[in-house]
Amino acid sequence: MLWRTAAHLPVFLLLDPASFPRRPPLPPATILSSDSVASSVHTDGITITRHVGRSGIQEVAGEWTRLTNEMARRWFLHLPEWHASYAAALERDDQILSYYAIRSNGQLHAIVPLKTARLKIVGLDVPVLTLPKHDHVPFCDVIAHRDANLEALGRSLFHHLKQSRDDRWDLLVLPHVLNGACAEGLVAGMNASRLATRSEAGCDYIVCEGAAGTRDIATKNMRGNLRRTGNKLRRHGDISFEVHRSGEGLRAAYRELLKVEASGWKGDGGTRTAIALHPELVRFYDEILDRFEALGAVEISVLRASGQCIAAQLALLIDRVWYQLKIGYDDVFKNVAPGNLIMEQLLDRLCAHGVTEANLLSNATWHASWNPKTYPASTYFVANGTPRGLGMIALLRLRKLVRRDQPSSSLNAREMEQRGGGAVHVSTVEDVSQHGTLEI
Repeated sequence: MLWRTAAHLPVFLLLDPASFPRRPPLPPATILSSDSVASSVHTDGITITRHVGRSGIQEVAGEWTRLTNEMARRWFLHLPEWHASYAAALERDDQILSYYAIRSNGQLHAIVPLKTARLKIVGLDVPVLTLPKHDHVPFCDVIAHRDANLEALGRSLFHHLKQSRDDRWDLLVLPHVLNGACAEGLVAGMNASRLATRSEAGCDYIVCEGAAGTRDIATKNMRGNLRRTGNKLRRHGDISFEVHRSGEGLRAAYRELLKVEASGWKGDGGTRTAIALHPELVRFYDEILDRFEALGAVEISVLRASGQCIAAQLALLIDRVWYQLKIGYDDVFKNVAPGNLIMEQLLDRLCAHGVTEANLLSNATWHASWNPKTYPASTYFVANGTPRGLGMIALLRLRKLVRRDQPSSSLNAREMEQRGGGAVHVSTVEDVSQHGTLEI
């Protein structure tokens, strides 16, 4: 075995399956004052209340957590802790965020987070309502009870949004929604004649359930590469692998992750996309560490050579699924592919301790050596009854037809990278007050 476990390493290296986070404990329910929300009641017994900004999240936090416990499958992006982190760090004005609580006969069945934004389509500036999206928020969804009638809830929500005077909008946008997500069911209840869709880059994941470790997952070529680069790395000194999930160990590992991520092409001399170069991103991940540490659902893995951090991964663990939020490595060691070596140790650990899936939250080319499966994703555009909204749907449908007849422009991000086109930035809807109106 190449790897030596140092005696000082955290006990998390010997994780028992019971130590992985399950459903978090329920916080106390919040009592709503009558003037804190706006509501509407529909004839089918569905009531919709609107909660605004960070205070709006707090107003429904207890019910929200209980609702996630009743989902068929909940991801980290369904939890109020994720949305609270987003609202605190990635929006300058949290008042553009609204959280629509949809109840049927008094029981909370869904929460739909929406933000006001602007979208530019063929030169026209269009006001929209959209699920909150950011480059560091990879996918979007609504939160819904496993037994909810999503189509009925979607019809009621759409009617409510059309009648409401709170926001002016021409399109409802649900960006980067994974196939089978709750948001798909919500869209199904809206008028199909007002709907346009766009395929997006998917979400790769590795099946850990039933695998003994890396040897059952990686390709033959990757297994050979791991042996060669591992032997090369041993020449730099003792090798160790750590996992930190709480306290100062977690914070120290986070600082090391920021340092190694900024050491290469993401740093000052490259794309300048490293977390450390953007205060709002540093705060976003600080918020995530604070909130998910309280749930026992965050960890940072660290690979060391002679005590020096050469690679690190930040991840969340929810219901036996591991989600990779960030990975970084020291550019000085790029010839030994430290990102692959830390993945080797990670997958061996996850498989040994009952994790069912390692979700990579993107479809980067390097994933291919780990034999991933993929969740497809789409963006949905739904028109309000305004002439401009209906016109935008017609234009989006026409653009989709044109692209269908041009195979070279319909390649996904992975195919473009393989053909030498570099990483493809998938356009997202952003708030014009913060990022300017976006072209799509």
